[in-house]
Amino acid sequence: AHAGAGDTFLHLLRRVRQENPGKVATVLSGSIGFHHVSADAPSTVNDIPKIAVGPIRSDHATYLAECLLLGSGTPATDRHEVAAA
Repeated sequence: AHAGAGDTFLHLLRRVRQENPGKVATVLSGSIGFHHVSADAPSTVNDIPKIAVGPIRSDHATYLAECLLLGSGTPATDRHEVAAA
């Protein structure tokens, strides 16, 4: 990605939300903080409600990992064992 791509993308998403009120749902998630992606982040995401999401349950994480392995076609002799690891 080129410099400024984060800013451009967040501004585009905000414009789409504002031009289509009630028609566009936006879910943004991350672990590093949007301020690291875009200096404009506070103003481009302040119209989206913040929801705290806790850690995923171990059994759900294993299931998700199994699905990702299956969907990506990653070979594994025991997908459940690999996912749980």
